[in-house]
Amino acid sequence: MTIPSNSSAPSRPALICRTNLKGQIKHCSDGFAREHGYARDELLEASVMLLRHELMPAAVFASLWSTLGQGTPWMGIVCNRHRDGSQRWHNVYIKPVYGSEGVQGYGAIYLPLSSEQQHRA
Repeated sequence: MTIPSNSSAPSRPALICRTNLKGQIKHCSDGFAREHGYARDELLEASVMLLRHELMPAAVFASLWSTLGQGTPWMGIVCNRHRDGSQRWHNVYIKPVYGSEGVQGYGAIYLPLSSEQQHRA
């Protein structure tokens, strides 16, 4: 089986982040760090709240944490904050990461939104 190439899809590095249960960044890809204006080592151990843009309603994060707290993945559009204060819109998929003693943290994949998608958001 051959998977067709989608030449219109942007070629971007993976935007991946993993946190502990408290929201401290334990791992992130170089692409994730660059997308937000940081070096990877600057984000390690930082709170994901560092990246929260003031445009995002608290209710979105309440829903996110409530959903994850039930052991269920969450998916939605978020506006993060770049180091320079600018907006970074992403479609985000976050899921619990399990270890030998249950949920150990959360893993997330961030997909940047196109200009058209940002306009609709």
